[in-house]
Amino acid sequence: MSLSEVVALARTPRSLRRIREVLGVLLKYGFGDLVGRLGRLRLIAGVGRLFRWRRESREARSTLTTERRILLVLQDLGPTFIKFGQILANRPDLVPGALISELKNLQDRVKPFSGAEAEAAIQRELGRPSAEVFAAFDPEPIASASIAQVHRARLSDGTDVAVKIRRPGIERTIDSDLVILRTLAAVVERNLPELRRFDPQGLVREFSRSLRRELDFRTELYHLQRARQNFVDEPRLLIPRPHPALCTSGVLVMDFVDGVRITDREVIESWGLDVLPLVRAGMEITLRAVFEHRFFHADPHPGNFFVLRDGRICMLDFGIMGTIAEERLDHLLAYLHGILTRDVDMVMSALVDMGVLEDDAVAPELKTEIEWLLGRYGSLAIEEIDTMGLLDALFDLFFRYRVKPPADLLLVIKTLGILEGIVREVYPQFSPMKEVRAFVVPFFVDRLLDPQYHARVVSGRVVDSLRALQRLPGRLDRMLKKIEAGELHVSVSPEALAELGRQRSAATARLTMTGLTVLAGVATAVHVASVPSPDWISAVGLGATALLLGGALASVIRGR
Repeated sequence: MSLSEVVALARTPRSLRRIREVLGVLLKYGFGDLVGRLGRLRLIAGVGRLFRWRRESREARSTLTTERRILLVLQDLGPTFIKFGQILANRPDLVPGALISELKNLQDRVKPFSGAEAEAAIQRELGRPSAEVFAAFDPEPIASASIAQVHRARLSDGTDVAVKIRRPGIERTIDSDLVILRTLAAVVERNLPELRRFDPQGLVREFSRSLRRELDFRTELYHLQRARQNFVDEPRLLIPRPHPALCTSGVLVMDFVDGVRITDREVIESWGLDVLPLVRAGMEITLRAVFEHRFFHADPHPGNFFVLRDGRICMLDFGIMGTIAEERLDHLLAYLHGILTRDVDMVMSALVDMGVLEDDAVAPELKTEIEWLLGRYGSLAIEEIDTMGLLDALFDLFFRYRVKPPADLLLVIKTLGILEGIVREVYPQFSPMKEVRAFVVPFFVDRLLDPQYHARVVSGRVVDSLRALQRLPGRLDRMLKKIEAGELHVSVSPEALAELGRQRSAATARLTMTGLTVLAGVATAVHVASVPSPDWISAVGLGATALLLGGALASVIRGR
């Protein structure tokens, strides 16, 4: 570590104290060798502390696993590092399974801040005291976490509301910790070559973006509004109504929901409710959110799934949401369909389409391992399959073969995994895998047979091709300028020039045909996409146009 980086970390007394605390915790739990490899960090840690922590370090190494020591480091360092650990727990492509199992135990334990501080935050955010905003405000929080806590209140019209208030000073704490994390990630990446494959700086950047979005409650307001619109026709689900006029970056006000966690089975059954329909509804709603709306709750732990006395499910805490691009959804569906139907070729094809196989040489070995793994589970009835056990085994393979699935796919898998854990706890006889298969397989087939879907795909690709053609003259012009400036040299033989002349007429005809087919494709796709229920003639027309377009393009490619 350079002297300038040491100075950057210790730029203020607060930063100096914090980095010394970070290093102290690392040393305490037996990571002195890591600190030692970071060079001049001893300038911050202090020589005396190194000797004092040496004994504790030896004790930690002798009694605890490396994974448990990493967990304790993150737990001791507080909210920012705990959340970073939770992010790592969702990256099975980068983190070994044994460490992920430990990181799943991270708990966000913090003391609530006072009612006076909560009321001061309301005054600061809304410009008026809580007594003017609410007819009643309870200074005692009903829930507390590292970023915010929730209070109960009542509006002047009698509506009971939940008031989510950002923890005072949390932005400054997180900013300081993120500076430390960014600097340490850069130092680790440079000084510890064996850790570069985990992309420490990339992980910190991803974490920083996610955390800053979570700090701004206007993001959660938008998420609430979008989710409510997506499920406006779902009578089994309640998503709390927000009150936008009372929402800022630091305060979020929504209707108060009186219910119990979905895991409180005894209470739910005491209300005369059957648990099985609730579990099935929760699973189906989540699958609809993922595959139909491509916008889903990415943190569905039991505290965010409530059951109301009238039998409805309520989802809470929309700070972290997952989204999937339409093209990525095709990859995800193919991947899951391959796993559910034990089609190894489809699984491998999906991985190739995602562009996640860094080394083509490992593909045959990986395929063999996946085939063996799916075969091992193939002897089980579908209701006997441990969904997360299967997915964890697949991700262990990805880790060993350095396959890096996209973040949105990982988020979907994590969401389904958490949901499976809830379902198994509430109703052990329920089979999540069976439910996923019953939803995904027909959805995948219906999507393949949907002419409107194909119209969107074809029109999108045609538009992309036209944009590429529009950019072509500019690129050719730049290339010619480089040739004129002597920056680009082209070698052409006389025989090649003669061949080029012979091919020109045929190429012109093919390009003309392709242009006409592209225009026909655009017209047909736009027509089909604009018709609510396309008839069979439109569908056949779209298919014929697609075939013509493919044939024309293939002709151009063959004739180049």
